Amino acid sequence: QPDSMPPLHLVPEFSKIILKLIFGIYMMVTLIVLINLLIAMMSDTYQRIQAQSDKEWKFGRAILIRQMNKRAATPSPINMLTKLIVVLKAMWRNR
Repeated sequence: QPDSMPPLHLVPEFSKIILKLIFGIYMMVTLIVLINLLIAMMSDTYQRIQAQSDKEWKFGRAILIRQMNKRAATPSPINMLTKLIVVLKAMWRNR
């Protein structure tokens, strides 16, 4: 039978050592390639996020500025006076 392997106890010892050495080298190369692939994927993801971060920051800043423009410029206790003045002006115009 040409495809059958000989029993393990009949295989020479140097063949077992060479097989283990080749398998170890294969595992190390595979590990290095996979780690390199992981680093490349993380780098690509970081680059995409970094490219979007400027747009996100500008968008958040624009929302903050719009919200600040809608609010009164005076601090909390004093803004009651300014609101009262705005209401009185509106009532005076509607007369």
